[in-house]
Amino acid sequence: MNTNSSPIISTKDKKAYSGYVVDLNKKYQVKLAAVEGSTEKPLPSEPAPFIDGSKTSDFGGWLCIREGKGRLFHHLGRLTCRYRKANVFSLVGLIKKKKIDLGALWLEANKEEFILDLKQHFKNQTGQEKLYLFMNDCIFFYFNNRGYYSIELNET
Repeated sequence: MNTNSSPIISTKDKKAYSGYVVDLNKKYQVKLAAVEGSTEKPLPSEPAPFIDGSKTSDFGGWLCIREGKGRLFHHLGRLTCRYRKANVFSLVGLIKKKKIDLGALWLEANKEEFILDLKQHFKNQTGQEKLYLFMNDCIFFYFNNRGYYSIELNET
């Protein structure tokens, strides 16, 4: 595994290299962090450090069904999101074209550090691959995202 720290990644990035090369047969302790960056307007503070259009969000994203105003638009938008199984604006990891909903794992861990077991996702596969990241959004709407984050991985 590459032990360099993660670069600061913008929520506007459609595919960002995390700075890590991971082993497909290992488990990793994952720590996510919102990072202050230069933005047009101040961002909300924790626990919702990001903005997707007009919606505040965190690494777990948001659910269209809970939205009142613009609910139909956002429900239709979810159909065009890059990973339909994940909440809109959830953090998604991409390894060898396989998408992993990191936001869901973060939510399951009560918004704390969590374990990413790559053996579960890559059964009977070996090797090392780069980990890419993106916020699960409609491919045409990354321009209206605001916020920055980093990721830290440690082998367990």
